[in-house]
Parts: sequence; C-alpha cells; structure tokens
Amino acid sequence: MDTKRLYIFTGKGGVGKTTISLAFTSLLQQKGLKARLIYFKNSKLDENSESYQEVKVKAASLNVECIGLDLLASAKNYIAQKLGSITIAGWVVKTPFFKS
Repeated sequence: MDTKRLYIFTGKGGVGKTTISLAFTSLLQQKGLKARLIYFKNSKLDENSESYQEVKVKAASLNVECIGLDLLASAKNYIAQKLGSITIAGWVVKTPFFKS
C-alpha cells in the first residue's frame, strides 16, 4: 500500500515556516520520496511579491517544486466535496465567520 503523508508547518509570521518547509521537502526528495511544497497564497507569498521571488530562487536551488493554492478556492472545493454542493460551499466561504 502506498502511504501518502501531508506535513503542515504553522506558526506566526517570520518564524521560518517557509525555510523549514523547503528544507524538509528537499530532505524527503534526497531520501528518494516524491515530495513537493504546497502553500497557500497570501500577501507575502503572492506571485508578485518579493518574498515569493526569494522562495522560488531557494526552491529552484534545492530542486523543490512549489505549488501555490488560493486559500478560499481550496476551502470552497473541499467543503463542496464534503457537502456535495458547490453552491452551498460558496455560501459558506462568503460568511464573515468563515473568513475570520
């Protein structure tokens, strides 16, 4: 059986989550495992930001593939799968409670 794992690094801004994520992904690849860095786009890791460009350079130097996801779109798709309705999922992600 092929086991898939998802590792999540969380914490306050500026504590090194992206750096640790890149290093960890690189380590997994060195061990012969298929791994990629997936992140949620935000103001710091938007394609137009300086931070994003730095991450892309570091990722390229480590041979790490980075995939950026839109947080609200990803949440909407996940909720739609669970509830069986893209319409209801759209309503859920638009609520003030969800955005908080």
